Amino acid sequence: MIPNTSNTAVSALIIAFCRITYVEAYPFTPECTIPPPGTSHVFAPTVRSTLSIIWNCLGIIFLCTWSIQHLNIPLQRSTPDPQTSIGILKGHIIDFLEKLKWVVFTLIFPEFLFAKAVLEWCATKEGVKNHQLLRSGGAEKQARTPQWEAIHICMANAGYFVLDTGMPASRQPSVGKIRIEDTVLRGRYWALNNRQWISLALENDYADLPDVDAEYLRKLDHKGGLITVLAVLQITSHIIQLVSRKINKLPITQIESVALAFAIPSILVYLLYWDHPQGVRVIHVSALNLSKLPGSSEEDKIERLRKMLFRWRHAGVGPYMLTDISQPDQPDPDEGPVPIPNNCVPLREFLHANGAAKTDGSDMFYKGAIPFLGGGGVHGMIFGGLHILAWDSIYHTRVEQICWRVSSIVVTVIPFIAFASTMLGFKMEDVYPRYQRLHGPFFIGLAIIYMIARLFLMVEMFISLAYLPPEAFKTTWAGLLPHWG
Repeated sequence: MIPNTSNTAVSALIIAFCRITYVEAYPFTPECTIPPPGTSHVFAPTVRSTLSIIWNCLGIIFLCTWSIQHLNIPLQRSTPDPQTSIGILKGHIIDFLEKLKWVVFTLIFPEFLFAKAVLEWCATKEGVKNHQLLRSGGAEKQARTPQWEAIHICMANAGYFVLDTGMPASRQPSVGKIRIEDTVLRGRYWALNNRQWISLALENDYADLPDVDAEYLRKLDHKGGLITVLAVLQITSHIIQLVSRKINKLPITQIESVALAFAIPSILVYLLYWDHPQGVRVIHVSALNLSKLPGSSEEDKIERLRKMLFRWRHAGVGPYMLTDISQPDQPDPDEGPVPIPNNCVPLREFLHANGAAKTDGSDMFYKGAIPFLGGGGVHGMIFGGLHILAWDSIYHTRVEQICWRVSSIVVTVIPFIAFASTMLGFKMEDVYPRYQRLHGPFFIGLAIIYMIARLFLMVEMFISLAYLPPEAFKTTWAGLLPHWG
């Protein structure tokens, strides 16, 4: 193989991005001899290219962040002719952009999806226990109440089971500015979560619990089998390659460490969502019988019901701007329900269904916030810890090496510090009221430091590709495994 110093377009882009000159580095194109006639098998070259490293790692990151998205039931669109090619294409584009938005969000804040998956898994277990507890009130109640399984809880918390109040929005009282997650109980159709259905159908007997067969719900699952298989193959091949490089004492690039940091937590997220249907776009509507509700008029009955269910709504996570971007437009509140925002979580699932627990919110936060914040802390330790694999990698300068090490540690410990400080705030709220006022600026400071560290790691993983040692381009036997890149 001989070097070729031709200025290819791709090499020029990489060099310009990395701000280097030809004095420091130059492109190299391997040139292998053509096999002689009669050759039956040609082995792969013993070197890998810069672009193969990039595509392999970016492919892993994209597959991991795309395949694990379990979004709530989307807005039920009404088009003049939805069966036309343009109408169908428009619907697919809107769904694609919505999912792409959350993929980008996951790339920036991967802890959120992991924490949400942990919380929803715990909420599903808690919901099943609540249903079993409330159905144990006698044979008559068990006979007239359908048994909900874990998949029913998942679908309810995603907004699949919708209540038709029968009252158009024009007859309901107007309200001023409210939080986005509170708009779910506006309009004729309400997408209720599991805890709201428990309150409506089991605790108060104001409506019948939707009776849908679990097998039917499983058929609604649209998990991408091909995408999942590609992700598993890519992750497995990547892990084997890194292990083989470590055994052969070959350098592991920074971008390979970052790809592994996205891959390992994504496996855990997929396991947590194993029984959670994906890609469901339809709803199940149940009619409300107003005669069962207390109140002097239909409007009064609906308003009383709204106030009761409002207590058990999903909790919005993050500042208002994050809630706003997850809330789609609702052109007509009487055409369909407002979807449950994707950044809302079922924290109130952990309030006891028998009514014996405290209802001032403390029980909810201690039982619901622990899996959510704890999941974010665990993800931070896994995600940041895997960045430390590039601790001894080759860096252009000593400063970049120190910054990578410090940033890796920051990304590892800050989520846990945020979890510990928030849980401490719940305990200190009554003892030291000023703690909450101090915790806000402290949390913002942690977020700024974390974002600076993440930004450096994301930029440095590309810059470092221009300064890799020759050994970094050597392949191992693991390169023969099926993979993309």
